Formats: sequence, structure tokens, C-alpha cells
Amino acid sequence: MRNSIIIMLFAFIIAGCGKSKFESKPVLEFKDVNTTELHRQQLIRFTLGFTDKDGDISDSVFIQKIVADCPATSFNQWFPMPSVPPTSDMKGQIVLTLGYNVSGYSDILGPQCQQDDKAIFRFVLKDEKGNVSDTVSSPIITIFQ
Repeated sequence: MRNSIIIMLFAFIIAGCGKSKFESKPVLEFKDVNTTELHRQQLIRFTLGFTDKDGDISDSVFIQKIVADCPATSFNQWFPMPSVPPTSDMKGQIVLTLGYNVSGYSDILGPQCQQDDKAIFRFVLKDEKGNVSDTVSSPIITIFQ
């Protein structure tokens, strides 16, 4: 069975002299989204940057979809992260790919309230020790019926 979410993880080890500026709590940053207008049969890719002092990010990522005008379309879900060997002072990117009626991908749920959705996606990264990052948000994404 295919994973319901495709997560690609690019980890880069930061080597350098001096005191580390990384924190034990993961730090998450919203980097990019491939589209802000989503139609049926399209994929949406969110790119997030992260840093983690312990490099133990292999727990999960939380995705929340918020549609203020149509709460029936909103959702909250934790997705497992792929296993990555912990490395001190880890820095990298996480690419989350979801689909809108695309087989093999987690469905973002199309509009349920007779109008196009104006959604915001929020993300949190949880590491193996239970530390969680601050929440980061996407720009408004219009999901067409």
C-alpha cells in the first residue's frame, strides 16, 4: 500500500566552528508552495525548512487545513516522518505532497459548502523526544470545486 503522503526529506549537516545556534526543539520555517490555486487532479507541494540540534526528527509532522467559511472541509492529521539517522546540528527541507482527487496521495478534501475553499495549511514538526516546533502557516490556497 502506498503511503498516504509522500514526504521527501533532504538533510544537510552543518559543519562549522564555534558554538551551535541550533536548538533541541525543532525549528520549522515555511519556504514555498507550488501553487496557490488548486484544481481537481492536481498535486500541491509544501516545502518547509527545518533545523534541529539533535537531528532526531524522525517522528511526525502535523498538517492542519483550516477553511473558515466551511469547517466541514477542515482537518487535522499527524503523518509519520521517514526514518533518518540522527545527526547533530541537522538542517534540511521537508517536501509534503498532497493531492486533490489524485490516486495514491492523501486527499486535501475538496470544497463541501457550495463555494470554492480559501484554506490555510498549518504545520508542526515533532521529534523523537517529543519536542515540537512552533507552528508555521501557508499563504491562502484557493481550492476550486
